[in-house]
Amino acid sequence: MESRVAVAPRVIIHPEVFLLLEKYPSLCDHDVEEQMQYLRRLLRKDQDGVWFIDYLRAFESEADDQPTYLKFLKAHRQLIIDRLQQFKQLDSVLTKYGWIANYHNQWVNGLNEDAFKEFGTSKEKFLVEINATPLLPEISEDADAGI
Repeated sequence: MESRVAVAPRVIIHPEVFLLLEKYPSLCDHDVEEQMQYLRRLLRKDQDGVWFIDYLRAFESEADDQPTYLKFLKAHRQLIIDRLQQFKQLDSVLTKYGWIANYHNQWVNGLNEDAFKEFGTSKEKFLVEINATPLLPEISEDADAGI
């Protein structure tokens, strides 16, 4: 499935997995409904309808404390920025980093601002800047739609 479906760099979950859990409850550690709720906290449905492992969310629950998680997010951001700046032409690998930057920013934007303030920082310092690479430009939603 990775080569045919996962154009974005994500670990995707085949829909049949959910059906198998319902069909064979012995595959679950708990009852099926509880198992599905647990999985739901680790998975995310992408814009294309494909479920994938939401590793930024999963790591948040595994981190020992908030400073550790913020350090991880900052390192994740820097890795994305470093990689984006290496590209000189638009290709499939660059678009994968573009997806990761978008995923990262969506996650950070969804976090509570108070968590950042508590540690003397701001959400903006954890976002991948729009201009991280000129090859993946942002177009303002306010731009004239005269195309």
